[in-house]
Amino acid sequence: MGEVENLEASPSRSKKRSRSPSDLDAFNRPPAKSPTFDREIPQSVAFVDLQKLEYATRTLQKNIETVLGLSPDVLRLKKLIDSPNLTQSIKMELKQNELIEMAAKLQSRYKIGTLPILDEIIVGEINFNDQDMKKLKEYHPNTRNIEIEVPVRPMTDEISPRGLDNSLPPLPEIKDPALYERVFIHKSYVNSKSYLNAEKLINTHNERLEFIGDSILNTLCTMIIYKEFPTATEGQLSQIRSDLVNNKTLCQFSLQYGLDKKLRARIEDAVLKSGDQKIYADIFEAYIGAVATERGMNLSEVKSWLHKLYKERLRKLRVLYISEPIDREAKSKLYSTIGMADASPVYETIQQGDGVKVDCIVHCKMKGEIIGVGQAPSSKDASLRAAMDALRNKEKLEKFYLQRKMTDRPVKGSKESTPTTSLVNSAFDMSLFPIKADDSEPIDTTATNTLYAEINQKTGTHPQYIFTKGDDNKQVVSLKVRGIEVAIASDSSKKNAMRRVAKALLDNKKAFDEICKSI
Repeated sequence: MGEVENLEASPSRSKKRSRSPSDLDAFNRPPAKSPTFDREIPQSVAFVDLQKLEYATRTLQKNIETVLGLSPDVLRLKKLIDSPNLTQSIKMELKQNELIEMAAKLQSRYKIGTLPILDEIIVGEINFNDQDMKKLKEYHPNTRNIEIEVPVRPMTDEISPRGLDNSLPPLPEIKDPALYERVFIHKSYVNSKSYLNAEKLINTHNERLEFIGDSILNTLCTMIIYKEFPTATEGQLSQIRSDLVNNKTLCQFSLQYGLDKKLRARIEDAVLKSGDQKIYADIFEAYIGAVATERGMNLSEVKSWLHKLYKERLRKLRVLYISEPIDREAKSKLYSTIGMADASPVYETIQQGDGVKVDCIVHCKMKGEIIGVGQAPSSKDASLRAAMDALRNKEKLEKFYLQRKMTDRPVKGSKESTPTTSLVNSAFDMSLFPIKADDSEPIDTTATNTLYAEINQKTGTHPQYIFTKGDDNKQVVSLKVRGIEVAIASDSSKKNAMRRVAKALLDNKKAFDEICKSI
Protein backbone atom coordinates (compact mmCIF):
# COMPACT_ATOMS: atom_id res chain seq x y z
CA MET A 1 0.00 0.00 0.00
CA GLY A 2 1.26 3.46 -0.83
CA GLU A 3 1.92 6.25 1.57
CA VAL A 4 -1.13 7.29 3.54
CA GLU A 5 -2.64 10.55 2.41
CA ASN A 6 -2.55 13.37 4.94
CA LEU A 7 -6.26 13.82 5.49
CA GLU A 8 -5.91 17.23 7.06
CA ALA A 9 -4.10 18.46 3.95
CA SER A 10 -6.55 16.89 1.52
CA PRO A 11 -7.41 19.33 -1.30
CA SER A 12 -11.08 18.57 -0.86
CA ARG A 13 -10.93 19.83 2.72
CA SER A 14 -8.11 22.31 2.86
CA LYS A 15 -10.38 25.23 2.18
CA LYS A 16 -13.01 24.53 4.80
CA ARG A 17 -10.68 23.04 7.42
CA SER A 18 -7.93 25.66 7.37
CA ARG A 19 -7.62 27.72 10.56
CA SER A 20 -5.95 31.02 11.15
CA PRO A 21 -3.52 31.51 14.07
CA SER A 22 -6.23 33.43 15.88
CA ASP A 23 -8.56 30.45 15.48
CA LEU A 24 -5.95 28.14 16.96
CA ASP A 25 -5.37 30.51 19.88
CA ALA A 26 -9.02 30.20 20.73
CA PHE A 27 -8.35 26.71 22.10
CA ASN A 28 -6.23 28.27 24.85
CA ARG A 29 -8.95 30.67 25.93
CA PRO A 30 -11.91 29.95 28.23
CA PRO A 31 -15.30 29.54 26.57
CA ALA A 32 -16.95 32.73 25.35
CA LYS A 33 -20.00 31.89 27.43
CA SER A 34 -19.22 31.16 31.06
CA PRO A 35 -20.73 27.93 32.43
CA THR A 36 -23.81 28.42 34.57
CA PHE A 37 -22.01 27.49 37.78
CA ASP A 38 -18.96 29.68 37.01
CA ARG A 39 -20.98 32.86 37.24
CA GLU A 40 -21.68 34.66 40.49
CA ILE A 41 -22.75 32.05 43.03
CA PRO A 42 -26.57 32.06 43.18
CA GLN A 43 -28.63 31.89 46.35
CA SER A 44 -30.27 28.71 45.09
CA VAL A 45 -29.77 26.19 42.29
CA ALA A 46 -32.64 24.94 40.13
CA PHE A 47 -33.06 21.20 39.84
CA VAL A 48 -33.53 21.65 36.10
CA ASP A 49 -29.92 22.86 35.79
CA LEU A 50 -28.67 19.91 37.80
CA GLN A 51 -30.64 17.53 35.62
CA LYS A 52 -29.31 19.11 32.43
CA LEU A 53 -25.76 18.79 33.70
CA GLU A 54 -26.30 15.21 34.82
CA TYR A 55 -27.86 14.28 31.49
CA ALA A 56 -25.10 15.95 29.48
CA THR A 57 -22.36 14.23 31.49
CA ARG A 58 -23.93 10.80 31.15
CA THR A 59 -24.51 11.42 27.44
CA LEU A 60 -20.85 12.40 27.08
CA GLN A 61 -19.82 9.08 28.63
CA LYS A 62 -22.08 7.11 26.32
CA ASN A 63 -21.08 9.05 23.22
CA ILE A 64 -17.36 8.60 23.88
CA GLU A 65 -17.95 4.87 24.27
CA THR A 66 -19.87 4.90 20.99
CA VAL A 67 -17.17 6.85 19.14
CA LEU A 68 -14.38 4.59 20.37
CA GLY A 69 -16.46 1.52 19.61
CA LEU A 70 -17.48 2.48 16.06
CA SER A 71 -14.96 4.91 14.61
CA PRO A 72 -11.98 3.80 12.53
CA ASP A 73 -8.64 5.45 13.18
CA VAL A 74 -7.03 7.68 10.55
CA LEU A 75 -5.30 4.77 8.78
CA ARG A 76 -8.43 2.64 8.59
CA LEU A 77 -10.49 5.60 7.41
CA LYS A 78 -8.04 6.04 4.46
CA LYS A 79 -8.39 2.36 3.62
CA LEU A 80 -12.16 2.64 3.63
CA ILE A 81 -12.06 5.68 1.33
CA ASP A 82 -9.81 3.78 -1.12
CA SER A 83 -11.74 0.51 -0.86
CA PRO A 84 -13.34 -0.77 -4.10
CA ASN A 85 -16.06 -2.47 -2.05
CA LEU A 86 -17.82 0.77 -1.03
CA THR A 87 -20.19 2.79 -3.15
CA GLN A 88 -19.14 6.21 -4.35
CA SER A 89 -21.75 7.92 -2.15
CA ILE A 90 -20.42 6.25 1.01
CA LYS A 91 -16.85 7.14 0.03
CA MET A 92 -17.81 10.79 -0.47
CA GLU A 93 -19.52 10.86 2.93
CA LEU A 94 -16.43 9.39 4.61
CA LYS A 95 -14.18 11.83 2.80
CA GLN A 96 -16.18 15.04 3.29
CA ASN A 97 -17.85 14.59 6.71
CA GLU A 98 -15.91 16.67 9.23
CA LEU A 99 -17.37 14.88 12.22
CA ILE A 100 -16.30 11.47 10.93
CA GLU A 101 -12.81 12.87 10.40
CA MET A 102 -12.86 14.22 13.97
CA ALA A 103 -13.97 10.82 15.29
CA ALA A 104 -11.13 9.10 13.39
CA LYS A 105 -8.54 11.49 14.82
CA LEU A 106 -10.00 11.05 18.30
CA GLN A 107 -9.75 7.28 17.90
CA SER A 108 -6.17 7.60 16.64
CA ARG A 109 -4.98 9.75 19.53
CA TYR A 110 -6.73 7.42 21.97
CA LYS A 111 -4.92 4.41 20.48
CA ILE A 112 -1.48 6.02 20.73
CA GLY A 113 -2.13 7.00 24.36
CA THR A 114 -2.38 10.78 24.08
CA LEU A 115 -5.99 10.97 25.33
CA PRO A 116 -6.04 9.11 28.67
CA ILE A 117 -8.81 11.47 29.80
CA LEU A 118 -11.27 9.44 27.69
CA ASP A 119 -10.84 6.37 29.90
CA GLU A 120 -11.36 8.54 32.97
CA ILE A 121 -14.57 9.95 31.51
CA ILE A 122 -15.94 6.53 30.56
CA VAL A 123 -15.42 5.04 34.04
CA GLY A 124 -16.47 8.26 35.76
CA GLU A 125 -13.23 8.74 37.69
CA ILE A 126 -11.52 11.94 36.58
CA ASN A 127 -8.07 12.42 38.09
CA PHE A 128 -7.79 15.85 39.69
CA ASN A 129 -4.72 16.55 41.82
CA ASP A 130 -3.32 19.44 43.85
CA GLN A 131 -1.45 20.80 40.83
CA ASP A 132 -4.70 20.90 38.89
CA MET A 133 -6.36 22.76 41.76
CA LYS A 134 -3.53 25.31 41.76
CA LYS A 135 -4.02 25.98 38.06
CA LEU A 136 -7.79 26.24 38.53
CA LYS A 137 -7.34 28.89 41.20
CA GLU A 138 -5.22 30.88 38.75
CA TYR A 139 -8.16 30.69 36.36
CA HIS A 140 -10.36 32.05 39.19
CA PRO A 141 -8.10 34.71 40.80
CA ASN A 142 -10.77 35.77 43.31
CA THR A 143 -10.93 32.30 44.87
CA ARG A 144 -7.26 31.69 45.66
CA ASN A 145 -7.71 32.06 49.42
CA ILE A 146 -11.09 30.41 49.66
CA GLU A 147 -11.35 27.19 51.63
CA ILE A 148 -13.94 24.89 50.09
CA GLU A 149 -16.39 23.67 52.69
CA VAL A 150 -19.75 21.97 52.54
CA PRO A 151 -22.23 23.86 54.75
CA VAL A 152 -23.56 21.74 57.57
CA ARG A 153 -27.32 21.76 57.74
CA PRO A 154 -29.47 19.33 59.70
CA MET A 155 -31.03 16.85 57.31
CA THR A 156 -34.30 17.03 59.22
CA ASP A 157 -34.75 20.79 58.93
CA GLU A 158 -37.47 20.39 56.29
CA ILE A 159 -39.55 17.86 58.23
CA SER A 160 -40.88 17.68 61.79
CA PRO A 161 -38.87 15.03 63.71
CA ARG A 162 -41.28 15.14 66.69
CA GLY A 163 -44.44 15.69 64.65
CA LEU A 164 -46.08 18.94 63.60
CA ASP A 165 -47.41 19.44 67.15
CA ASN A 166 -44.36 17.93 68.92
CA SER A 167 -46.51 15.08 70.25
CA LEU A 168 -44.83 12.14 68.49
CA PRO A 169 -41.73 10.17 69.50
CA PRO A 170 -38.66 11.53 67.65
CA LEU A 171 -37.85 10.02 64.26
CA PRO A 172 -34.70 7.88 64.24
CA GLU A 173 -32.00 9.91 62.49
CA ILE A 174 -30.61 8.97 59.08
CA LYS A 175 -27.03 10.24 59.02
CA ASP A 176 -26.10 9.41 55.42
CA PRO A 177 -27.23 12.44 53.33
CA ALA A 178 -27.56 10.45 50.10
CA LEU A 179 -29.61 7.73 51.78
CA TYR A 180 -31.77 10.34 53.50
CA GLU A 181 -32.54 12.18 50.24
CA ARG A 182 -33.29 8.92 48.45
CA VAL A 183 -36.15 8.23 50.89
CA PHE A 184 -38.16 11.08 49.35
CA ILE A 185 -37.51 10.43 45.64
CA HIS A 186 -40.42 8.72 43.92
CA LYS A 187 -39.81 6.55 40.87
CA SER A 188 -41.69 8.99 38.64
CA TYR A 189 -39.09 11.64 39.40
CA VAL A 190 -36.19 9.72 37.82
CA ASN A 191 -37.93 7.60 35.19
CA SER A 192 -37.18 10.26 32.58
CA LYS A 193 -33.43 9.72 33.08
CA SER A 194 -33.19 7.27 30.22
CA TYR A 195 -29.45 7.82 30.04
CA LEU A 196 -29.01 5.89 33.31
CA ASN A 197 -28.68 2.13 33.13
CA ALA A 198 -31.10 -0.07 35.08
CA GLU A 199 -28.70 -0.65 37.98
CA LYS A 200 -28.04 3.03 38.53
CA LEU A 201 -31.70 3.95 38.07
CA ILE A 202 -33.04 1.51 40.68
CA ASN A 203 -30.70 3.00 43.28
CA THR A 204 -31.77 6.60 42.71
CA HIS A 205 -35.37 6.32 44.00
CA ASN A 206 -37.04 4.92 47.12
CA GLU A 207 -38.72 1.78 45.74
CA ARG A 208 -36.22 -0.71 47.19
CA LEU A 209 -36.16 1.13 50.54
CA GLU A 210 -39.96 1.01 50.58
CA PHE A 211 -39.87 -2.74 49.91
CA ILE A 212 -37.55 -3.56 52.81
CA GLY A 213 -39.29 -1.01 55.05
CA ASP A 214 -42.66 -2.64 54.41
CA SER A 215 -41.30 -6.06 55.43
CA ILE A 216 -39.59 -4.68 58.53
CA LEU A 217 -42.72 -2.79 59.59
CA ASN A 218 -44.87 -5.92 59.29
CA THR A 219 -42.35 -8.01 61.23
CA LEU A 220 -41.90 -5.52 64.07
CA CYS A 221 -45.65 -4.86 64.38
CA THR A 222 -46.21 -8.61 64.57
CA MET A 223 -43.68 -8.89 67.40
CA ILE A 224 -45.20 -5.92 69.25
CA ILE A 225 -48.82 -7.09 69.14
CA TYR A 226 -47.89 -10.71 69.88
CA LYS A 227 -46.53 -9.50 73.21
CA GLU A 228 -49.20 -6.84 73.85
CA PHE A 229 -52.14 -9.21 73.29
CA PRO A 230 -51.22 -12.56 74.87
CA THR A 231 -54.80 -13.89 74.75
CA ALA A 232 -55.67 -12.75 71.21
CA THR A 233 -56.48 -15.30 68.53
CA GLU A 234 -54.66 -15.52 65.22
CA GLY A 235 -57.61 -13.79 63.54
CA GLN A 236 -57.62 -10.94 66.06
CA LEU A 237 -53.87 -10.46 65.72
CA SER A 238 -54.22 -10.26 61.94
CA GLN A 239 -56.95 -7.63 62.23
CA ILE A 240 -54.91 -5.56 64.67
CA ARG A 241 -51.78 -5.73 62.51
CA SER A 242 -53.79 -4.74 59.45
CA ASP A 243 -55.02 -1.62 61.26
CA LEU A 244 -51.46 -0.72 62.27
CA VAL A 245 -49.84 -1.05 58.84
CA ASN A 246 -52.57 -0.07 56.39
CA ASN A 247 -51.96 2.85 54.04
CA LYS A 248 -54.36 5.15 55.88
CA THR A 249 -52.47 4.81 59.16
CA LEU A 250 -49.04 5.15 57.54
CA CYS A 251 -50.17 8.14 55.50
CA GLN A 252 -51.31 9.87 58.71
CA PHE A 253 -47.91 9.27 60.31
CA SER A 254 -46.15 10.55 57.19
CA LEU A 255 -48.19 13.75 57.17
CA GLN A 256 -47.82 14.25 60.93
CA TYR A 257 -44.03 14.06 60.64
CA GLY A 258 -44.08 16.35 57.59
CA LEU A 259 -42.41 13.75 55.36
CA ASP A 260 -44.73 14.74 52.51
CA LYS A 261 -43.06 18.16 52.30
CA LYS A 262 -39.85 16.64 50.94
CA LEU A 263 -41.48 14.36 48.39
CA ARG A 264 -40.01 14.65 44.90
CA ALA A 265 -42.30 13.18 42.27
CA ARG A 266 -43.63 13.96 38.81
CA ILE A 267 -47.26 13.58 39.80
CA GLU A 268 -49.81 16.37 39.54
CA ASP A 269 -51.01 17.81 42.86
CA ALA A 270 -54.62 17.21 41.84
CA VAL A 271 -53.91 13.50 41.41
CA LEU A 272 -52.16 13.33 44.78
CA LYS A 273 -55.05 15.03 46.57
CA SER A 274 -57.78 12.99 44.89
CA GLY A 275 -56.04 9.62 45.15
CA ASP A 276 -55.56 7.32 48.13
CA GLN A 277 -52.27 9.11 48.89
CA LYS A 278 -50.47 5.77 49.08
CA ILE A 279 -47.37 7.62 47.94
CA TYR A 280 -47.12 9.21 51.40
CA ALA A 281 -47.45 5.83 53.10
CA ASP A 282 -44.64 4.63 50.83
CA ILE A 283 -42.37 7.43 52.11
CA PHE A 284 -42.97 6.28 55.69
CA GLU A 285 -42.02 2.70 54.78
CA ALA A 286 -38.98 3.94 52.83
CA TYR A 287 -37.85 5.92 55.89
CA ILE A 288 -38.01 2.77 58.01
CA GLY A 289 -36.10 0.90 55.32
CA ALA A 290 -33.39 3.56 55.23
CA VAL A 291 -32.97 3.57 59.02
CA ALA A 292 -32.72 -0.22 59.08
CA THR A 293 -30.24 -0.21 56.19
CA GLU A 294 -28.01 2.36 57.87
CA ARG A 295 -28.11 0.41 61.16
CA GLY A 296 -27.01 -2.78 59.40
CA MET A 297 -30.47 -4.31 60.01
CA ASN A 298 -30.18 -3.86 63.78
CA LEU A 299 -33.88 -3.16 64.41
CA SER A 300 -33.90 -2.45 68.16
CA GLU A 301 -34.09 1.34 67.72
CA VAL A 302 -36.82 1.10 65.09
CA LYS A 303 -38.86 -1.32 67.23
CA SER A 304 -38.64 0.95 70.28
CA TRP A 305 -39.71 3.96 68.23
CA LEU A 306 -42.65 2.10 66.64
CA HIS A 307 -43.85 0.84 70.03
CA LYS A 308 -44.04 4.42 71.30
CA LEU A 309 -45.63 5.63 68.08
CA TYR A 310 -48.37 2.97 68.20
CA LYS A 311 -49.03 3.21 71.95
CA GLU A 312 -52.35 5.07 71.74
CA ARG A 313 -53.56 3.07 68.74
CA LEU A 314 -52.82 -0.20 70.53
CA ARG A 315 -54.99 0.90 73.44
CA LYS A 316 -57.91 1.68 71.11
CA LEU A 317 -57.49 -1.53 69.16
CA ARG A 318 -57.57 -3.50 72.40
CA VAL A 319 -61.06 -2.13 72.99
CA LEU A 320 -62.12 -2.75 69.40
CA TYR A 321 -60.93 -6.33 68.92
CA ILE A 322 -60.26 -7.99 72.26
CA SER A 323 -63.52 -9.02 73.93
CA GLU A 324 -62.98 -9.56 77.63
CA PRO A 325 -65.79 -10.21 80.14
CA ILE A 326 -67.71 -7.05 81.03
CA ASP A 327 -66.98 -5.77 84.52
CA ARG A 328 -70.36 -4.67 85.85
CA GLU A 329 -68.63 -2.68 88.58
CA ALA A 330 -66.35 -0.79 86.18
CA LYS A 331 -68.19 2.52 86.51
CA SER A 332 -68.16 2.38 90.31
CA LYS A 333 -64.47 1.45 90.32
CA LEU A 334 -63.67 4.32 88.00
CA TYR A 335 -65.60 6.85 90.04
CA SER A 336 -64.06 5.67 93.30
CA THR A 337 -60.65 6.20 91.71
CA ILE A 338 -61.03 9.63 90.09
CA GLY A 339 -64.51 10.94 90.95
CA MET A 340 -64.60 14.43 92.49
CA ALA A 341 -67.21 16.68 94.02
CA ASP A 342 -67.10 19.01 91.03
CA ALA A 343 -66.47 16.44 88.31
CA SER A 344 -67.17 12.81 87.57
CA PRO A 345 -66.85 10.48 84.58
CA VAL A 346 -69.40 11.24 81.87
CA TYR A 347 -70.46 8.70 79.24
CA GLU A 348 -71.24 10.12 75.81
CA THR A 349 -72.79 8.00 73.07
CA ILE A 350 -70.95 8.64 69.81
CA GLN A 351 -72.67 6.03 67.65
CA GLN A 352 -76.02 4.38 68.18
CA GLY A 353 -76.01 0.67 67.45
CA ASP A 354 -78.73 -1.51 65.96
CA GLY A 355 -78.01 -4.46 68.23
CA VAL A 356 -77.11 -6.68 65.28
CA LYS A 357 -74.54 -5.41 62.79
CA VAL A 358 -73.76 -1.94 64.10
CA ASP A 359 -72.29 -1.58 67.58
CA CYS A 360 -72.86 1.29 69.94
CA ILE A 361 -69.75 3.38 70.65
CA VAL A 362 -69.41 5.34 73.90
CA HIS A 363 -66.72 7.76 75.03
CA CYS A 364 -65.90 8.04 78.71
CA LYS A 365 -64.92 11.63 79.48
CA MET A 366 -63.49 13.35 82.51
CA LYS A 367 -63.60 17.14 82.48
CA GLY A 368 -64.22 17.03 78.75
CA GLU A 369 -61.20 14.79 78.07
CA ILE A 370 -61.68 11.34 76.54
CA ILE A 371 -60.19 8.76 78.89
CA GLY A 372 -61.82 5.61 77.56
CA VAL A 373 -63.71 4.21 74.57
CA GLY A 374 -66.20 1.36 74.62
CA GLN A 375 -67.92 -0.60 71.87
CA ALA A 376 -70.72 -3.13 72.33
CA PRO A 377 -74.15 -4.04 70.90
CA SER A 378 -75.92 -2.04 73.65
CA SER A 379 -75.18 1.41 75.02
CA LYS A 380 -75.11 0.03 78.56
CA ASP A 381 -72.40 -2.51 77.77
CA ALA A 382 -70.55 0.02 75.61
CA SER A 383 -70.43 2.48 78.52
CA LEU A 384 -69.16 -0.26 80.84
CA ARG A 385 -66.44 -1.12 78.33
CA ALA A 386 -65.58 2.57 78.12
CA ALA A 387 -65.14 2.59 81.90
CA MET A 388 -63.01 -0.57 81.68
CA ASP A 389 -60.87 1.07 79.02
CA ALA A 390 -60.48 4.16 81.20
CA LEU A 391 -59.35 1.98 84.12
CA ARG A 392 -56.51 0.72 81.87
CA ASN A 393 -55.51 4.26 80.92
CA LYS A 394 -52.90 4.62 83.67
CA GLU A 395 -51.66 8.00 82.50
CA LYS A 396 -55.12 9.63 82.70
CA LEU A 397 -56.01 7.86 85.93
CA GLU A 398 -52.85 9.20 87.54
CA LYS A 399 -53.62 12.71 86.34
CA PHE A 400 -57.17 12.88 87.71
CA TYR A 401 -56.35 10.91 90.85
CA LEU A 402 -53.75 13.53 91.78
CA GLN A 403 -56.27 16.28 91.08
CA ARG A 404 -58.73 14.62 93.43
CA LYS A 405 -56.07 14.23 96.11
CA MET A 406 -55.58 17.99 96.06
CA THR A 407 -59.27 18.52 96.78
CA ASP A 408 -60.10 18.77 100.49
CA ARG A 409 -62.29 15.89 101.58
CA PRO A 410 -63.93 15.38 104.98
CA VAL A 411 -62.60 12.65 107.19
CA LYS A 412 -64.78 9.59 106.85
CA GLY A 413 -65.83 7.57 109.85
CA SER A 414 -64.97 3.90 110.10
CA LYS A 415 -67.56 1.19 109.81
CA GLU A 416 -67.33 0.58 113.53
CA SER A 417 -68.44 4.16 114.24
CA THR A 418 -71.45 4.05 111.84
CA PRO A 419 -74.64 4.56 113.88
CA THR A 420 -77.32 1.90 113.84
CA THR A 421 -80.46 2.54 111.78
CA SER A 422 -82.51 3.47 114.83
CA LEU A 423 -79.92 6.01 115.99
CA VAL A 424 -79.61 7.41 112.49
CA ASN A 425 -83.35 7.83 112.18
CA SER A 426 -83.47 9.71 115.46
CA ALA A 427 -80.73 12.07 114.29
CA PHE A 428 -82.68 13.34 111.25
CA ASP A 429 -85.96 15.13 110.69
CA MET A 430 -87.83 12.18 109.22
CA SER A 431 -90.77 14.36 108.26
CA LEU A 432 -88.75 15.43 105.22
CA PHE A 433 -88.56 11.88 103.86
CA PRO A 434 -89.28 10.15 101.57
CA ILE A 435 -89.60 12.67 98.75
CA LYS A 436 -91.96 11.70 95.92
CA ALA A 437 -90.43 12.53 92.52
CA ASP A 438 -92.57 14.52 90.09
CA ASP A 439 -93.10 12.43 86.94
CA SER A 440 -93.72 15.57 84.88
CA GLU A 441 -90.23 16.95 85.53
CA PRO A 442 -87.74 16.67 82.65
CA ILE A 443 -85.05 14.01 83.06
CA ASP A 444 -81.55 15.17 83.99
CA THR A 445 -79.09 12.65 82.54
CA THR A 446 -76.32 13.83 84.88
CA ALA A 447 -78.34 13.58 88.10
CA THR A 448 -77.13 10.14 89.23
CA ASN A 449 -73.45 11.01 88.75
CA THR A 450 -73.90 14.38 90.44
CA LEU A 451 -75.69 12.85 93.43
CA TYR A 452 -73.05 10.12 93.73
CA ALA A 453 -70.30 12.75 93.85
CA GLU A 454 -72.12 14.99 96.35
CA ILE A 455 -73.11 12.22 98.76
CA ASN A 456 -69.65 10.65 98.62
CA GLN A 457 -67.92 13.97 99.22
CA LYS A 458 -70.18 15.08 102.08
CA THR A 459 -70.85 11.81 103.89
CA GLY A 460 -68.29 9.29 102.68
CA THR A 461 -71.12 6.91 101.69
CA HIS A 462 -72.82 6.03 98.41
CA PRO A 463 -76.49 6.31 97.42
CA GLN A 464 -78.36 3.01 97.03
CA TYR A 465 -81.12 2.31 94.50
CA ILE A 466 -83.61 -0.45 95.31
CA PHE A 467 -86.03 -1.51 92.56
CA THR A 468 -89.49 -3.06 92.72
CA LYS A 469 -92.12 -3.63 90.06
CA GLY A 470 -95.15 -1.31 90.18
CA ASP A 471 -98.75 -2.22 89.42
CA ASP A 472 -98.49 -0.50 86.04
CA ASN A 473 -95.33 -2.51 85.22
CA LYS A 474 -93.20 0.58 85.77
CA GLN A 475 -89.89 0.42 87.60
CA VAL A 476 -90.25 1.84 91.11
CA VAL A 477 -86.99 2.89 92.71
CA SER A 478 -86.35 3.69 96.35
CA LEU A 479 -83.31 5.90 97.01
CA LYS A 480 -81.51 5.26 100.27
CA VAL A 481 -78.80 7.43 101.79
CA ARG A 482 -77.15 6.49 105.08
CA GLY A 483 -79.68 3.68 105.43
CA ILE A 484 -82.69 6.00 105.17
CA GLU A 485 -85.22 5.97 102.34
CA VAL A 486 -85.05 9.58 101.17
CA ALA A 487 -86.90 9.56 97.83
CA ILE A 488 -89.09 7.46 95.55
CA ALA A 489 -89.63 7.61 91.77
CA SER A 490 -90.96 5.47 88.96
CA ASP A 491 -90.47 5.18 85.21
CA SER A 492 -90.72 2.58 82.49
CA SER A 493 -86.90 2.62 82.35
CA LYS A 494 -84.70 1.73 85.33
CA LYS A 495 -82.10 4.25 84.23
CA ASN A 496 -84.62 7.09 84.00
CA ALA A 497 -86.20 6.07 87.31
CA MET A 498 -82.75 6.45 88.95
CA ARG A 499 -82.30 9.85 87.30
CA ARG A 500 -85.72 11.03 88.51
CA VAL A 501 -85.19 9.95 92.11
CA ALA A 502 -81.68 11.44 92.23
CA LYS A 503 -82.96 14.74 90.82
CA ALA A 504 -85.78 14.79 93.37
CA LEU A 505 -83.30 14.75 96.27
CA LEU A 506 -80.91 17.25 94.61
CA ASP A 507 -83.76 19.69 93.97
CA ASN A 508 -84.97 19.55 97.59
CA LYS A 509 -82.19 21.54 99.25
CA LYS A 510 -83.64 21.27 102.75
CA ALA A 511 -83.94 17.49 102.58
CA PHE A 512 -80.53 17.17 100.92
CA ASP A 513 -78.80 19.26 103.59
CA GLU A 514 -80.58 17.28 106.30
CA ILE A 515 -79.41 13.87 105.05
CA CYS A 516 -75.86 15.17 104.56
CA LYS A 517 -75.43 16.87 107.92
CA SER A 518 -72.87 15.63 110.41
CA ILE A 519 -74.16 13.31 113.10
